[in-house]
Amino acid sequence: MKYPAVVVLVLFLCLGGVVFYNTLNNPFEFDDYHHIVENPHIKNLSGIPSFFTDHTTFSSMTPDQGGQYRPLLMVTYALNYRIGELRPLLYHLVNLSFHIGSAFLIYLIAISMLEKSPIISLPFSFPALAAGLIFLVHPFNAEVVNYISARSSVMSGFFYLLTFYFWVKYRKVRSAEPGMWSYYIASLLAFAAGMLTKEIVITLPFVLWLYDLYFKNIPHPAPRTPLFLDWRTYIPYLPFVLLIGIPYLLILKLSFGGSVISHFKRDIRSQLLLEIPILVKYWKMFFWPAGLSIVHDVDYTFGVSLSTLFSGLLIILYTGIAILLFRRRELKWKVISFFMFWFFIVLLPTTIIPLNIPFQENRGYLAIVSFVILTGVLLKESARFRKKEILIVVIVITLGIYSAATIKRNSIWKDDVTLWADAVQKNPASSRAYSNLGIAY
Repeated sequence: MKYPAVVVLVLFLCLGGVVFYNTLNNPFEFDDYHHIVENPHIKNLSGIPSFFTDHTTFSSMTPDQGGQYRPLLMVTYALNYRIGELRPLLYHLVNLSFHIGSAFLIYLIAISMLEKSPIISLPFSFPALAAGLIFLVHPFNAEVVNYISARSSVMSGFFYLLTFYFWVKYRKVRSAEPGMWSYYIASLLAFAAGMLTKEIVITLPFVLWLYDLYFKNIPHPAPRTPLFLDWRTYIPYLPFVLLIGIPYLLILKLSFGGSVISHFKRDIRSQLLLEIPILVKYWKMFFWPAGLSIVHDVDYTFGVSLSTLFSGLLIILYTGIAILLFRRRELKWKVISFFMFWFFIVLLPTTIIPLNIPFQENRGYLAIVSFVILTGVLLKESARFRKKEILIVVIVITLGIYSAATIKRNSIWKDDVTLWADAVQKNPASSRAYSNLGIAY
């Protein structure tokens, strides 16, 4: 049975509106004040050109404290202010719109990748629908809607997924439709928009290459030449790097003088020892989203502890499973394997770059895609051993539990006191949580 995409989109809009309704009037919080409330640069549309040339417009703080080059993000803040000044409702609506759009893109991407036909239609696909809906209501993603400054994550995530979707369309239809280049150009433009929103999008060319490698989409006109040595295979990725990636890095260099990384410096060994348990923590929270908070305690001892060793073994096991699934012939297992490596790629910038705050939920916004795709496929596979009616009951219960947890999480953001009291309760060793709770009182 065929269902128009618009029907599925309406479903996503309705469910997203219900689950996040109680967040729409939540106030500005934490970094929202210096990014938006106290930022004079967003209060006049005539200042929009300066967003593209002056990184100090990013915040009311001094450049070394708050400067980032994210001009397209700043444009959305300026438009928000022009329409409704400092009414949080409108800012939350924009964040929610991007989030719903990202969830719908996951649905489209899952269908595109799990369907063998070169002409991509939109049938009812349980794995795709389940993946998109779980992503939509998962409490781990509540922060990007409630925390207005996390728009950089939800907005860049939307463009990241949009770029990838157009790339999949481009590769799928290259031999079946004359308009394939329109998808390629759309992918390139979406990538540019993402780069102007947040710098983590720079990992996208590698994701595109990995997709081609996984699903044998790289043209290989010289069979005797090793794939990695044939320069012609890299031509489609060059515009992403030469026209967007390198100019973007040059702008950062000129604007910041090379000091775009936080002041908290760590050597690569210490950084990796710190991040190994954090990578495992992300997956733990995907499966069991308990302890969600604006603050997360992180062990700064940098030693090789039992926790680090255990986390390292889990990552090795995870990687081994991904490799084994890649070697399977069935398309669904290759798709799961691809997104298992997707998890590492999208988190690569925050894994290797020392940051003052090593773990934030909104940074895992793209990483959780690996979890929802895995869940959608495995739920469909379980239908082989059970009645389909039971499968529907399971997904409805799952969505109900996640939705209830998200609604409850939204209520924590209703004011400064509830937000930071929750942070103190869940992270009693955090001085930042206590300090901000004191300010809230």
